[in-house]
Amino acid sequence: MFNFIYDGYWKGTNAKDTTLFDKGARMMTIIDFQAAKKWAKLPYEMQRKLLHNVFCVNCGLATIKEYTLKDDTYGIVVEASCEKCGSNVARAIEMQ
Repeated sequence: MFNFIYDGYWKGTNAKDTTLFDKGARMMTIIDFQAAKKWAKLPYEMQRKLLHNVFCVNCGLATIKEYTLKDDTYGIVVEASCEKCGSNVARAIEMQ
């Protein structure tokens, strides 16, 4: 197990996954390092805006606390659960 700094935030890792804690008390689990590389290229403010723009079918605009990044042909998929109702939510982020 080792720790390293990611964009100024503490990040702990093991062989299987990585957990990132950011200033907004969100927790990200990385199981796909390609997705993490793409995500790291986005400015912090853009990441925050994208995470605050997730739709829940039950609640409308969702607040998420824990999320997972997955690589996609067109960019990244953020998978999470709605903090209010617990439904699964996802946010596709297209990248060039």
